[in-house]
Amino acid sequence: MDKEDSILINTYYKNAEKAYIEGDYEQTEQYLKNIEELETNNLPAKILSAKTLYYQGFYDEAQNSLNNILNNNKIYDNKLLCDIQEFLGYIHYQNANYIDAIKEFSNAINSNPNTNNLAEIFEYRGICYYETIEPIEALFDIAKAIDLTKGNTVNELGEYIRKINEENPNTEEIQKCIENFNGKYLYYCIETDNIEYFAEHLNYQNAIELLNTAIEEKEFEKEVYTYLKGKISYNNGDYAKALNYLNEAINYIENDEGWYYHTEDIFYYRGLTYIKLNQRQNAKNDLTKALELARENNDSDKESEKFVEYTNTLKNIDRINILTCSMEQLLQIEGFDENKATTFIKARNEGKLYYDIDSFAQDYQIQPHILFEIQDKLIFPQKQKNKLGRKIDW
Repeated sequence: MDKEDSILINTYYKNAEKAYIEGDYEQTEQYLKNIEELETNNLPAKILSAKTLYYQGFYDEAQNSLNNILNNNKIYDNKLLCDIQEFLGYIHYQNANYIDAIKEFSNAINSNPNTNNLAEIFEYRGICYYETIEPIEALFDIAKAIDLTKGNTVNELGEYIRKINEENPNTEEIQKCIENFNGKYLYYCIETDNIEYFAEHLNYQNAIELLNTAIEEKEFEKEVYTYLKGKISYNNGDYAKALNYLNEAINYIENDEGWYYHTEDIFYYRGLTYIKLNQRQNAKNDLTKALELARENNDSDKESEKFVEYTNTLKNIDRINILTCSMEQLLQIEGFDENKATTFIKARNEGKLYYDIDSFAQDYQIQPHILFEIQDKLIFPQKQKNKLGRKIDW
């Protein structure tokens, strides 16, 4: 082959690649035919032709073409070999031949561990492992794909990790695989919809560490991850830490002129935290702020789930839950002294329950006129169970 033909082939191939990337497969094939006229066995061109068939949905034709290349050529270029094996894997995946797909994807990884498509190969091999009910292998590959894409595939792949956990409860090997995986970008637990689930399954401290990694890698979203640290700390009962994280998240927002869709959630959880820390006025301020923001962000939709939840929380903030109230809250009840409060808490700890205000008032000698004033301030969440007995036929 003379130099002029070689230059022409390189030009055709570059144009074919460009058309292939743009999805213009007809133009891709035309450039590849031009190459074939000059060199009948140009392997990169033949492989690209097979890939073009694959993306047009001609899986059998693409598979035959790739197998012919393998059967009729000794391929010493690991990049070309990896390309062939990778697409054979995709074809088997599309045909639900998951075991064969796993074999080809594994061959591709072994042929060229540094391929640019490594993340996608791990992703598809992981899904194939999931389909063949090999959860440990699936978990590792999917987590590896998330790691290699720096968390960008978390939305579609995080759900597989969640399903693997749910379908294999209390499997020690799976928990160890997640907790010991050292991928820098494995912070799928930061997704707001899944935060409680993954914090529970990863354990509290592990989730916090992953969020710290997220802050290091995505500085521009630090207020989101700091808020989530506060939220899972609250859910874990660590209210002092929750308050620190939520204060930090609010400081980020207040020092920035940007708009954040989750701002009302931050104020809401800080309000809940203040309730747990018995700082009622601070709680009221934050819950009021959260309600105002929810109203703005939901176009004043008073039927929205968030709006109703915030409204009820604020409305009930001064009410005393008999099932969970503290000594300090009991002392806010008119006619209740320290002795009565101590007696009540002791009885509650021993299993005494109150289902309505009448029995409560009778036991603690609350006068009728006081009872009238405080009845709306008390909550009796426990419902008395119906007594079961044998039905008697008369």
